[in-house]
Amino acid sequence: IDLPFIGPIDPGYFGYLLAYFWIIGITNAINLIDGLDGLASGVGTITFLTMYVLAIFVNDYFVMTYALILAGSTAGFLVYNFHPAKIFMGDTGALFLGYIISVLSLMGFKNATFISFIVPIIILAVPLFDTFFAIVRRKMRGQSFSQADKEHLHHLLMTNNDSQRKTVLIIYAISLLFSGVAIVYSMVSPEIGVPMVIGMYVLIHNVARRMGLLEKYFLPFSKIVQKIQKLDKSEK
Repeated sequence: IDLPFIGPIDPGYFGYLLAYFWIIGITNAINLIDGLDGLASGVGTITFLTMYVLAIFVNDYFVMTYALILAGSTAGFLVYNFHPAKIFMGDTGALFLGYIISVLSLMGFKNATFISFIVPIIILAVPLFDTFFAIVRRKMRGQSFSQADKEHLHHLLMTNNDSQRKTVLIIYAISLLFSGVAIVYSMVSPEIGVPMVIGMYVLIHNVARRMGLLEKYFLPFSKIVQKIQKLDKSEK
């Protein structure tokens, strides 16, 4: 695993545990965002294309080949899955898509130079943050993690936007933005990449706070980021 400022490290047997939680987390994260027509398949297509581009940079032909094949498969499915959908992915399809994404991203860790450990997290920021918010939200309410609600990212966007198409396209744009950051991060030094990722987090914070999500469930983190922003302004 390639860590920022540290370099490649061998996690040993701990790596098996990390891989287990990574696969479970990504598999369920993709399933949770499959709430609107074309959302999971579109985000999956963007993710595979990003992996393909990253694999080109390091000549990883295995990841390159499978990422392109899977991108074509999900893009072909998206044609019929976009709103109004003619076919649906369902839990079986979404869970399988999440599993394939998680496993393919792990393949890069066999080669420490493929991608930094943080890059897959940036690429999959939309489903990961959505899942993280959902887990904390349900935990604070004393609810089961598997209990459904209407407060996922796509639901919150739909409250201010009655169009499924517009909501899905907005999330596509967010995913593309994170994918672009992941590609740039993999090409620059940690001294440039880490501040860039922190800046992206601040952007997420501001958007989530305006949507009312952070103020409800993440007030301590919200205050910390606000203090950092005020400190930055005072220095200027």
